[in-house]
Amino acid sequence: TPQPTQIDSVYSVRGFNNISLKDGMFIYIDSYDPTGANKYYRYTYEETYKIIPPFWSAYETFITTSDPLSLLVDLRPRQREERVCFTTAVSNSIIQESTTNFNQNRISRFPVRFISRENYILSHRYSILVKQYVQSPEAYAYFRGLNDLSKSGSIFSQIQTGFLEGNIKSEQNLDEEVVGFFEVSSVSEKRVFFNYSDYFPEEKLPPFIADCTFQIPNQEISLIFLVENEILEFFQFADGDDDERPDNGGVPQYPYVMVPTICGDCNVLGSNIKPDFWID
Repeated sequence: TPQPTQIDSVYSVRGFNNISLKDGMFIYIDSYDPTGANKYYRYTYEETYKIIPPFWSAYETFITTSDPLSLLVDLRPRQREERVCFTTAVSNSIIQESTTNFNQNRISRFPVRFISRENYILSHRYSILVKQYVQSPEAYAYFRGLNDLSKSGSIFSQIQTGFLEGNIKSEQNLDEEVVGFFEVSSVSEKRVFFNYSDYFPEEKLPPFIADCTFQIPNQEISLIFLVENEILEFFQFADGDDDERPDNGGVPQYPYVMVPTICGDCNVLGSNIKPDFWID
């Protein structure tokens, strides 16, 4: 196993992407190998972000009875955490860098990830864990070729522009073409956190991932269907009051302003369990 080259730093910088022509956040890494032994690297990342639905309410609708002949919809405090959730996603592309053309075995300000400011995952708090793998020249060349092939079309399609030979062979048929490369790498990793407000103070949040059009069901029968099937969530009363339930002697108040469930319940997009590593 090659000796690891430590990541010196992972950091975020707001900038303009000349390729996508969008403003957003770059995730950069700096790394240095003083021994000069390691020159080829591959990167992966895991990103985690906080989700807060734009039309969350402290109250939720529920069906008050199991009797199908006397169904009613009423409000109660939410029974679980639905305002703040977290989602984790992993990188799905091949990210590589080499120092063979550099004067030093130093990687400086290498962009591992760019996120457009229009991407809702930046809306609140964001974290990324970057992993740096030391590669052999053969592994680097294989993954670079794999990346080139994947850009020209699916490498698993029946019609291919070429076959990329790795170091994995079939024991039953030595002439069989096998896709894959086995490598042993050393790994270094670092994590960074930042808030949207750190880089976009007092600026409008990115557009939410879903259309959150208000709906006001005026018939209780349609409201019952929407609540039973978790299609809509309560947001507020139609008269414009907030979601503080008035003292009405227990009689349900209609109509309700409802939103699609994804706009009021964060569990549609993530988990309400905070990751162990998360720092607010």
